[in-house]
Amino acid sequence: MRDFASMLQHACQNAMDRATDSISLLVNAEVRGKIQGISLMTLSGFFKRIREIQDQAVGIVAKVKDGLNGLILIIIIDYDLVDHLLDFVLMNYGDYMHEEDLSIDLEVDMLKEIAEIIIGNLIQELSKLFKTSVRYESPSVAIDIVTAIPKQLHKSLLSGDTNVLILHTVLELDGHEHTADIVLMLSSKVPKG
Repeated sequence: MRDFASMLQHACQNAMDRATDSISLLVNAEVRGKIQGISLMTLSGFFKRIREIQDQAVGIVAKVKDGLNGLILIIIIDYDLVDHLLDFVLMNYGDYMHEEDLSIDLEVDMLKEIAEIIIGNLIQELSKLFKTSVRYESPSVAIDIVTAIPKQLHKSLLSGDTNVLILHTVLELDGHEHTADIVLMLSSKVPKG
């Protein structure tokens, strides 16, 4: 039987890789909304910057761990991720805008959108590898059953003051069912290692 943990980690890495371009486009779109007449930054530039941020363990960390009832995939998104991306924006667009042009609301909204992008991509990747069922919960909503449709996640994802989202998945592989809890957290400090 194929190694379930390795496949889960592989799916997560693919989701993160696919999310990079989406995050780049998101940041570009937000910046373009603030300044008229500027061109998009190159995606390759953002891709490189996001990789540098991840290498410094400031940004997004994903690890598969053993849990009591199966595997746990922990995804931590550092609050500083958006700050680092916007710093990169200011380095490129310093002649056109200033730090005060980027509000706290913008940073929070972008952080939530980045989280949704990653979760949406992860569910798509899991659906490619496994027969998948997913249910989600957060402190602000009732538990619900979804069929791996990312758009349904936005109803609960990080709503209000919530900074944790838990996805309970049942993944069928080679005729065997595996459970994996996916825990997405926003944190002010991403652990190294």
